[in-house]
Amino acid sequence: MLTDVDILLTVGIIALAHGLEPDHISSARLVRQKRKLVYLALFHSVGFLIVATPLSMALIYFSFLKPSIEFASNIVGIIFGALLLISAILRLDMEIEPKGTGLLQGMLNVSPSKVMAVILAMDTRSLIAGTFVILWFSFVTSLSIVIMGLATLRIPSSLERSLDITIGIITVTFFSLSLFNLI
Repeated sequence: MLTDVDILLTVGIIALAHGLEPDHISSARLVRQKRKLVYLALFHSVGFLIVATPLSMALIYFSFLKPSIEFASNIVGIIFGALLLISAILRLDMEIEPKGTGLLQGMLNVSPSKVMAVILAMDTRSLIAGTFVILWFSFVTSLSIVIMGLATLRIPSSLERSLDITIGIITVTFFSLSLFNLI
């Protein structure tokens, strides 16, 4: 049995990795200002807290919902990757609205890392500890998205287009493969 400290460490690592998922990198690349990047990350976490947490719990108990939710999650990921890819290929200075986009992404993209965080929160067998685990996951994910986004903002402008094309291709490929259960 995991202790609460073990759960917090595990969830922290999962949240760091979650913040580095391809759709988060793509959406962070579509936000060009530091303040907007923070809004994107915060609203992503709010979306997770509002919708994805109950959806994750539903997935645990009603597994027949899993294919529909996974389909929607993969489509959301593909859309963010495609937006980044199109903006890079066509040399469009496309920027997304961070609050609505973050909320949408946090709500609709139910990833295995989110489900795992919910399962581990439930494993604490305490409403207060479980709530703290979910809030910890949200905080660390937001921090991860912001740090990664800030790092990509420092990329020299001569490399931005190549980076955006690469990230866009990786994101679309990752979620397309996931859509067809190939990963």
